[in-house]
Amino acid sequence: MKKSTMKQWVILMSTPLLIGSIQYLLAALDAQASWMATVLLVLGMYGGFGLLLADVEWLHQFYQEPSTQTPEHELFSPKYITRSALFMLTLFPLTIFILTSTGSSIGMGMLLGILLGLSLEMFSLRSNSVEFQARFLSQVKRPFSAEEIEWIALLFCGFSILITLLVVI
Repeated sequence: MKKSTMKQWVILMSTPLLIGSIQYLLAALDAQASWMATVLLVLGMYGGFGLLLADVEWLHQFYQEPSTQTPEHELFSPKYITRSALFMLTLFPLTIFILTSTGSSIGMGMLLGILLGLSLEMFSLRSNSVEFQARFLSQVKRPFSAEEIEWIALLFCGFSILITLLVVI
């Protein structure tokens, strides 16, 4: 495993525990601490991370056409459904709905896991505009400049941080 991939893995796996701990401590200060809600939030976050990982490792074989090119001639990474522009656009209203209407700790955790996992991936690929476009914007017809890709990554990360703060507080 490459050093940068290992660092991302450690950050990804420790994030739910950190967010769950902060959420529980803040709830305890307000005398509304529920350890079960915190456990479900953390499990949901791992479920969201697991969905992203399962798509890359296993699920893509059920919806992706086999490549006619040999691996050495492929220019970009495969197109995963959890990295598609349409999937990411539907995350915004879905997140608002789950946050405001359902009250489901596991659902909020799952969306947080997906948002934070995608944010980490976007943030690490933002400097490579060709790979970023191939990974996240392959359905969009027009090419994006490096500055536009930087803004897309920053806005998505900002939305993820905002939702995380709203869930924790």
